[in-house]
Amino acid sequence: MERKDSPAFPADGRVAFVDFGRVASNSREGKALASKVEEVRARKATEVENKGKEVAALEAKLSQSEDILNDSARGQLRKQFERGQVDLQRLTQDAQAEVAQVQRELEQAFLQKAFPAIGAVAQERKLWAVFSVGESGLVWREPALDISDEIAKRIDATAP
Repeated sequence: MERKDSPAFPADGRVAFVDFGRVASNSREGKALASKVEEVRARKATEVENKGKEVAALEAKLSQSEDILNDSARGQLRKQFERGQVDLQRLTQDAQAEVAQVQRELEQAFLQKAFPAIGAVAQERKLWAVFSVGESGLVWREPALDISDEIAKRIDATAP
């Protein structure tokens, strides 16, 4: 988990940084949550793919029977195909929205576990502040001030 190239946290350090992406990818809890998101994404992708196959089959049927069907039957098949396209588009949008929602909910649950771990490490080290690498507008930092690996270990230690 801990990077071998990172220097030791300075004893007199009073600020620290956390890379939540690294904490998530290095902790069992983060990996489990990412797996859940991927599971939802895969299930939704399968649903969209299946609907896409249905629409493609309607399109093939429409083009193959263009000369065979009368105007009424052809019009009804065309409407069915167009309805299928709209349904596919909606299903795709709904699937994307659902995956994004699940991801937000799981990220929030992960942060609720991360914040107590960050607070505990900050108190133990008597830190003045802990910044998020991704959200701080940070343009440079001393790598030794990064406590991400320690936070990942702390989260794993408190997980059931």
